[in-house]
Parts: sequence; structure tokens; C-alpha cells
Amino acid sequence: MRLKFLFVVGLIAGYVLGARAGHGRYEQIKAKANEAWEDPRVQKAVSETQDFVKENAPIVAEKVGEGAKVASDKVAQGAKIAADGTKVAAEKVAETAKIASTSVAEGTKVAAEVVKDAAEKVAETAKDLSGKVAETASEATAKITGATNGSDDSSDERTPDDATTEPAGDASTPPQPS
Repeated sequence: MRLKFLFVVGLIAGYVLGARAGHGRYEQIKAKANEAWEDPRVQKAVSETQDFVKENAPIVAEKVGEGAKVASDKVAQGAKIAADGTKVAAEKVAETAKIASTSVAEGTKVAAEVVKDAAEKVAETAKDLSGKVAETASEATAKITGATNGSDDSSDERTPDDATTEPAGDASTPPQPS
């Protein structure tokens, strides 16, 4: 609550001080910001950053694809282990039920069958799930790879170079506030 109060006080103080400075000061700040943006050093940094992104985008996409494949493999392994563990547990429960069946044989048989059926259903569901996860991961990898490869072939998409080579309009005319 205290932080909210301090935030509101800061907003009010900023508004009051900003209103006193007026539109002229706003124009000065805006002119300095435009001057800094148009500075060759800043533009060089922007260009270097764009080049860096262009060079490393395929690498990043590849690493993401590899990560997705590894993750899907791990999930599939975990699902298989869970399915196997469930089946083993069901078998042990069934075995224990048979040993204890001397006094309540019929009730134990029914319980063991139900547990085994449930374990098989869980195992089937886990196997189906692992297949779906692997398929989804493969599709995601294909989409990531396709998106990376597709951007090189598309002539309709603008590249960062297009933005720097086209004129940006009259930079000396600031946009009019609405």
C-alpha cells in the first residue's frame, strides 16, 4: 500500500512539474532526443545490432528446435517409465492379492482385476500421451525451422535493411499531438 501511495505522489509531482515546464521544454527535449537518435554513433550501434540479430537468428532457432526435441524425448521417456512402473506396480498388487486370497479370495480377485485394468489404461494413456508430445514437439521444431528458412525466401517480407534504406519522412516535423 505504501508503494502505491509513493507511486501516486510521484505521478502527481511529475505532472505538476511537467505542466510548469510547458510545451517549449517538451520541444527542446524532443529535439535533443532526435539529435541523439540521428547521431552516427547511435546509428552505427543500431546497424551493428541488426547485423548481429541477422547472423544469430538461425543459430537461436536451431537451438530452440534442439531444445524442443530434447524436451519431447525426455517427456516420452518419462511417460514410458511411468507406464512401465504402473504396470509393475499393478502386477505386484495382483501378486500380493493372490497371496492374501486365502480368507477373502473372491474380493481380492475382483480388486486385482480392477487395478490391473486401471494400470493398463494408465499405461495406454501414458503411451498415447508420449506419442502426442513427441508429435507436437516435432511439429514445433518443423515450424521453427520452417519459419527460419521461410524468412530467407519470402520477397514480401521487409528486412531490417529495408527500414534503414527507405526515407523515414520529414524528421524535422514532429507528429502532432491528438
